[in-house]
Amino acid sequence: MLKNNPDTADLKILMLTGHVFRESEQNARAAGVDMFVGKPCLPDVLHGHILTLAGRRPPAVPLDPPSGKKQRAPRGIRTRPRLL
Repeated sequence: MLKNNPDTADLKILMLTGHVFRESEQNARAAGVDMFVGKPCLPDVLHGHILTLAGRRPPAVPLDPPSGKKQRAPRGIRTRPRLL
């Protein structure tokens, strides 16, 4: 496991998966995953999660670059990660 190796123990691990069941999340936690994100996931939302793991602040509202309008997730898409 990456978390057990002193050379990689400080790495942040984001798991992006279509298996969004409780058991998958528990297995991810046991493996050392720092953030569990279910698919489908909007690219701007995923980018925000990566920034959060990197210790940077994501934009307050993801914007659609061509129009500058707020980006909304389609029904059923999770926009917030499960922090483990």
